[in-house]
Amino acid sequence: MPIDLIRPRLLRGQFYLTRLMMLLALTLLVAVSVNAHPALPSQLAFIVDDADSAAPSISRFVLTMPVDQLHLAEQSLPIEVDALNAEVQQQYLAYLQQHIRLYAAADEQTLMRWQARDWRLDRSMQQDFGTNLLQVLITSPQPLSRDAVLDVDTLVHRVVNHRTLVSLFAAGTDTIEGAAAGYQSLLTASPTEAGSRWQQWLRRKHTTIAMSDIFDALQQHQSAALVTPSMSAWQYISYGFEHIAYGPDHLMFMFCLLLPAPLWLLAAAANAGRGHWRQLRPLVLQVSCFTFGHMASLLLAAAGIMLLPVLWTEVAVALTIAFTALLAMRASAVAPSASGYLVILIFGLIHGSAFAEILQHMNQQGWSLVLSLLAFNAGVEMMQLLLVVAVLPVFYILARHSPRLFRSLQFGLAAFILLVACGWVLQRLDWLALGWSDLLDDLSAQLPALLLLLWSVAAAFLVGDLLARFKPGRGVGQPG
Repeated sequence: MPIDLIRPRLLRGQFYLTRLMMLLALTLLVAVSVNAHPALPSQLAFIVDDADSAAPSISRFVLTMPVDQLHLAEQSLPIEVDALNAEVQQQYLAYLQQHIRLYAAADEQTLMRWQARDWRLDRSMQQDFGTNLLQVLITSPQPLSRDAVLDVDTLVHRVVNHRTLVSLFAAGTDTIEGAAAGYQSLLTASPTEAGSRWQQWLRRKHTTIAMSDIFDALQQHQSAALVTPSMSAWQYISYGFEHIAYGPDHLMFMFCLLLPAPLWLLAAAANAGRGHWRQLRPLVLQVSCFTFGHMASLLLAAAGIMLLPVLWTEVAVALTIAFTALLAMRASAVAPSASGYLVILIFGLIHGSAFAEILQHMNQQGWSLVLSLLAFNAGVEMMQLLLVVAVLPVFYILARHSPRLFRSLQFGLAAFILLVACGWVLQRLDWLALGWSDLLDDLSAQLPALLLLLWSVAAAFLVGDLLARFKPGRGVGQPG
């Protein structure tokens, strides 16, 4: 069928589908903004005995975790806890035994034993944050040496944007209550007012604490007052990189944006010949709209506005991926319209909410907060552009050499992402059995292998091109 007859139908289909997506996105954004509570980070508070002496000692720490996010990380755990009876404690202990590892040395070969000595349920955050806090006192049979390493990947193994604040507190009469007081005051006061002498953040792929760093901080405190170390711009840029690179949901969303782009380029090449790479502008605008929405969400969060509940944020992110995958399944050479960019902007707002709650706990304000946000979003934008550079040439080569193969790939990859995204919705609403949930996590971790396979196929096409151009009897550069 001639392209002139197909184009009006594609435009009409895009018109109705885009407006349907806008309606769903706006409905979702309004719905999840009602009675919204931000998500809380976890806290790991080392209890230091004889902190001001020449030989401080550490053999225990208090781990404080939001109950709702524990359920997101492990669905067998209860979503709400009103009392810590022996059965509930045993459930949490079994989870912690899988995700807290204490090593005797930096080579992480020799595991040390630890025990859960005390459990408490802090209800003070229920009204403001919509969840209770689980607190557990972890003790080691002997004081930890400088060579010891603690690895804590609670929550972050599945809740990829979660953070754990690591702090040092002097030993008190009741260590759990003391740590809880520090946790609450951290949300409203500066670190020095909270009484913490040192702190850092654990996050996905960065879950280990070297005890040598802890003891070095204690030595510095003996000579001068130690305040919270300020994070550099490069660290926030690194956070932006990790936010995209380590989040399969964000990667899948970007894949869906990239899938139609080769068709725009090929259509432009057929109509205009040279200069068809200018058709990348719609893709650049899409990525920029997503980043702008991301940053707007963070700015609103920093001002305490429009923070979504952690559960509905994760569900909303999965729904945006499903919608975008559904749109990417069509074989269309039509670039997005202005309304399509608005949809991407709204989706950026939703995705930004998945990280926004961390800003509540970074103790920054004014220009320091603005610069941190700019650095974070610079990292997000750079990682997204890097993904475009890594993936788009592969898609373009496949589309140019084998349009039928690429359309099959486009439909198959978009259908795979749609399936995973729908699975995420069910998983995050606790409607998916544990066995299927684990299978879903395994599937979502296959993106790097899939990208490597696509690169291999594209490389085979390029090698075939070179062999055809330089085979005997044909001049160099002579077209085949």
